[in-house]
Amino acid sequence: MRGGKGCACLLAIALLSALSPSLPARPSPGPAPVGPVFVDAPAWFLNDTWTYTTHALTRAPNGMRTDTTLVLTTRIVEVTTQTVRSTSYTTYNATTNGNVTTDGEIPLGGLGTRPFHLQGTSSGWVWTDRSDLAVIVTNQTGNATGWVDLGFPFGRQRLDADGATTILFLPALEDYDFPLELADAWSHTVTANTTGYIHFRAQTPVGPQENTTSLAGETSASTSLWLNTTEDIIVSGMRFANATHIHTAANGGGSGDRWYHPDAKNVVRSESHAVAAVNDYSHVWVNLTAMSLVAPPWPGTIALTPQRVDPGGWITASGTASPNEDLVVSVPVLPATFSTRASAGGAWSIRLRAPTMDDFTPANADVGSHGVLVEPGATPSGWAIATVQLVLPDLSVGGRDFPPVQRHVPD
Repeated sequence: MRGGKGCACLLAIALLSALSPSLPARPSPGPAPVGPVFVDAPAWFLNDTWTYTTHALTRAPNGMRTDTTLVLTTRIVEVTTQTVRSTSYTTYNATTNGNVTTDGEIPLGGLGTRPFHLQGTSSGWVWTDRSDLAVIVTNQTGNATGWVDLGFPFGRQRLDADGATTILFLPALEDYDFPLELADAWSHTVTANTTGYIHFRAQTPVGPQENTTSLAGETSASTSLWLNTTEDIIVSGMRFANATHIHTAANGGGSGDRWYHPDAKNVVRSESHAVAAVNDYSHVWVNLTAMSLVAPPWPGTIALTPQRVDPGGWITASGTASPNEDLVVSVPVLPATFSTRASAGGAWSIRLRAPTMDDFTPANADVGSHGVLVEPGATPSGWAIATVQLVLPDLSVGGRDFPPVQRHVPD
C-alpha cells in the first residue's frame, strides 16, 4: 500500500486542524462603519471553558478528499509564567480535548482513489499571553481508527493513525489587536516552528503497511485583518448582539471571517476559504457550541488615563478593589511590576510609564498596544486588564499650527 504522504495529510487535517490556525494580503474595501465599537482584552479565569465544532472540507489535486468534523473543548487550568526563546510571558495554560470523524477518498498506489473512514480523539494544550490573548505555543496529540475500502476482492481493511505536533509562534500569534475598534485594520507576520509526526498503519492482503512522516519545519505567513462592521448573529442557539466582524486575508491566497463577542470573551464563529483550483481547495467553518464562564472571582477593575499616549509617555492606572487591599500592577511586555494599595473605600491609583516597543501588529489606530494588569498582591485568584495604545506624536505642520496673520490696514 502506497500513498504515505496522503495518509499523513489526512490525519493532519483530521486531528490537528484546530491547532493549525489559518494565517489568513491587503484588505479590500468593506462596508462603511455603522458606529463606534470598543472591545478591550478580556480577563479569562480558571475553569473558563469553550467548546467548538469545526467542519472542514478539503480536496487535493492527487484525488484526496476529506470531510472532517472536530468537536474540541478548551478549558483554562492554570496561570503561569513561561520563558520562550528568551521572552517571558504571563500565560493562560489551557487543555484541549475532543473527538474527530473524517470521511473521504484517498489515492492508493495501484488501487486508484479509495473511500476511507477514521474516528478518534484529540488532546493537547495551549499557552496564551494573558495581556493580549496572543497564542504562544500549541500542542496536540491524536489517535484514530477506521477503515479503507480496497475494493473487490479485499473489501474494507483496518486503518490506524496517530500523530503529535507542537507549534511555536514567533512572535506570538496576535489575531486580535485589542482594543477592537470599528474601521481599524492591522496585520502580522508570524513564523510557525513545528515539531511532530504523523504515523499510519494499514492492514492489507500482503500484511501490515506503516509509514511515519515528520512534520518538523518552519513556515512564515503574513496576514491582514480589518474590522469595519458589527452584526447580530445567532450561533448554536446563542444570540450575540453587535458581534465584531473581522475579515482576514493571507498573502499567497486564502481569506476568512471571524466574529468576536465580549459576552463569550472569545471568537464565536469563524470561517476560512482557500481555493487554488476546482480540485484544490480547503473550506473550514468553526462554531461555538457551548461555553461555561466562571463569575469574576475578584471585584477589581482597571482603567487607563489617557488610554492613548506617546510611546514612553505617562499614564495613570486606576480602579477599584477590596478596601485596604495590596495590589500588583504589571506591564508584562516590559516586564515590570508596581505595588500599590487600595484606600479604605476601595479606590486605587498609580502613575507609570507606557511601554515604548512595537507589538508586531501595525494598525491604523496605533503603533503598538499592550495590556496592563492589576491583581491582588496576595494569592491572586482574579485580575483585570486594560490596554494602552501607543501613538506617534503629530509632527506635521498645518494651518492651525500658526496664529492668524494680523493685517495692518492704513488709516
